[in-house]
Amino acid sequence: MLPPGSEYAIVPRPADPRTWMGDVWRLSFHLKEREDVKFKIIKIDCGCGVLKKTSEKLVSFFEVKNDFSILKKNIHLLPIVSYNEK
Repeated sequence: MLPPGSEYAIVPRPADPRTWMGDVWRLSFHLKEREDVKFKIIKIDCGCGVLKKTSEKLVSFFEVKNDFSILKKNIHLLPIVSYNEK
């Protein structure tokens, strides 16, 4: 969920995908806004997303474009916690 650089988030997948993470980071901006889940990103590896369903209510989806600079500019808005935090 937290690729260290844009080369890890290139879409489509590069020919050598060993360090490829894709654009899954975009989902984090959607999940943090939802009212029907609790969402955190644990600072392990390259960010492990964890969510817990809290209700059956559906919320609208907003689109985050596949522009890696969005992650760099807005990373402070994401619910990133250490492994020891709850």
